Amino acid sequence: MEWTFDRVAGPFGFTEGPVWVGDALLFTDMPSDRAMSYNPKTETCEEWWTGTNRANGLTLDTEGRV
Repeated sequence: MEWTFDRVAGPFGFTEGPVWVGDALLFTDMPSDRAMSYNPKTETCEEWWTGTNRANGLTLDTEGRV
């Protein structure tokens, strides 16, 4: 099987921990100390949270909170 990839955002230093929330994909950009939000419908990527203490990934709790 052959795979092809399209860059939809970035470049970023090192990304980790993607998690879907509603209509967006959240992920951390560790070296930049921030979390990003990518919306595939609008094809936009924005800063979602800053000062993450270089968080290594995201997840949801049992109530659906990041």
